[in-house]
Amino acid sequence: MTALAEIERTIARVAEATLPSVVAIGRRFRGSGFIIADDQIVTNAHNLRGEETTVTFADGTRAVGRIAGIDVDGDLAVIGVATDGRPALAWADRPAGVGSAVLAAAAGPDGPRLSIGFVSGVGRSFRSPSGALVGPAIEHTAPLAPGASGGAPPRWRGAARRDRHAPARRRLLPRHRRRRRAPRAPRPAGQW
Repeated sequence: MTALAEIERTIARVAEATLPSVVAIGRRFRGSGFIIADDQIVTNAHNLRGEETTVTFADGTRAVGRIAGIDVDGDLAVIGVATDGRPALAWADRPAGVGSAVLAAAAGPDGPRLSIGFVSGVGRSFRSPSGALVGPAIEHTAPLAPGASGGAPPRWRGAARRDRHAPARRRLLPRHRRRRRAPRAPRPAGQW
């Protein structure tokens, strides 16, 4: 077997294990998310507009979910929605390192998407819309199409990457204790 054929088989295996857990967020596929436990989906906070959102599962079924917790500064949110026995994406068993392969899985109006890249940095930080410093974060080179924000960054084995050594420490606040969203900055011309 050639190296390319082995890579193809590995990617197909990861796609088969991962994509049933990936969902689209919003009626117009504003972003993606993934199932983390029964009746819980994680996505980026900036994908949400209001307390409820439409969730489209990999099989095309739609359901309305409600925000269960949100960290606007960390750009993370948990949505409570009936997952009806659909599989949760397993967490990786070890932290990502620079050079580790990563596949970015997302949902879109034309079906699931998967792209390949590598971890280009760990322990990175970024500024939230409110100006708070957020980190540590993992930086990767997998291309992300519009609507991919919030999707799963699975390892080669089909498990989501999470740095268990980083302070988790990003709390998801119950919706009644959420901070208000910071105003959106205008996008520069020529960007989506």
